[in-house]
This record gives sequence, structure tokens and C-alpha cells, in this order.
Amino acid sequence: MSTELALSGVTPEKLDQYLDTFTGASALTKTERTQFREICLGFGLNPFKREIYPIAYGSGNYRKLSIIIGYEVYLKRADRIGTLDGWEVSFTGDLEASTKTKNMKVDGVWKEKKIDVWVGDLTAHITIYRKDWSRPFKHEVDWREYTQDNSMWFEKPKTMLKKVVIAQGFRLCFPDEMGGLPYIEDEIG
Repeated sequence: MSTELALSGVTPEKLDQYLDTFTGASALTKTERTQFREICLGFGLNPFKREIYPIAYGSGNYRKLSIIIGYEVYLKRADRIGTLDGWEVSFTGDLEASTKTKNMKVDGVWKEKKIDVWVGDLTAHITIYRKDWSRPFKHEVDWREYTQDNSMWFEKPKTMLKKVVIAQGFRLCFPDEMGGLPYIEDEIG
């Protein structure tokens, strides 16, 4: 068991208790529960601190399990490594509010519905400074590649894109320490 989980009191038994009480977790299969537990234990992620959570969707051959972490996990881990010397996020481009028509099922009937959307060329840039590197690490994320058709992406597009660029940037800048960590929900939808 990882030192971090041991110090926080999270044990395999506590993870089972978490899964027993987690909304929708009773729908997880035995294999999915085992997978979630192993990722928590292997990466030292604590679901009680909302660092990680499972989302199961679909059924039969189309059943999928997504194991999601919070973007703050990347920030906390980079800080603990000891080589982080600061980071910053900036934006270029802009978004403009627009309306589009989308076919949606409403009360079992397909109807055209107008929805508010953003259009534009917004890009988030992250610069990460490491004490052991002579040059900063830079990464960017294009809004069009990650925007999702939900209210959070419409109400807070910069916040949502910032979370994606932080997660990707820190995962790439610290591959030995963060490579293989699950993605944040905003990266996969």
C-alpha cells in the first residue's frame, strides 16, 4: 500500500466501504471495483479527498468504466516532488456566444432545440518551471478539441480549458511521477 494512503488511513477495506456507499457504485461489476481499488492503491489516490472517482456507463458489450481524477492531484504531486519552481496559464484567441440547432430527444420525441454555444479560437497555454531544467516546459490546448456540450463548458469556458491544460501539462512535464495517472473528466467528456 502506498505511504500516502497509509498515512491518510485509507485501506483496501475503506476503499470497499467507499465503493459500497458511492452513488452508483453498487452498479460497478466485481472487475470494475477491483480495477478502481488497484488504481487507488497503485497511485496513492484517495477517493475520500475527491482525488479519484469511478464512472460506469453503457451496458453489455458497450459497458465502459472511466476512472477520473481531479486536476488538483497534478498540482499537489508536482509540489511534493520538489523540482517545481512555479507555473502559469495564459490564453490567446477569443470566444463569441452563438446559437445552434440540435436534434434532442425530449419526452421520448426527437425535436429541434436551439442551444447556446461558444465559437472561436481560444487556446490555453501553460508554462511550467522546473528547478532542474534550464528552460521552461510549455504546452497548449485548443478549446475546439475539448469543449463539451454541457452548461459548465458554456458558463465557464476558460476555467474548464485551464483544468485541461494543467492536467496535460503536468503529466507531460513530470512523466516519471505522473505518467499513467487517469485523466480528468474534462479531458474525456
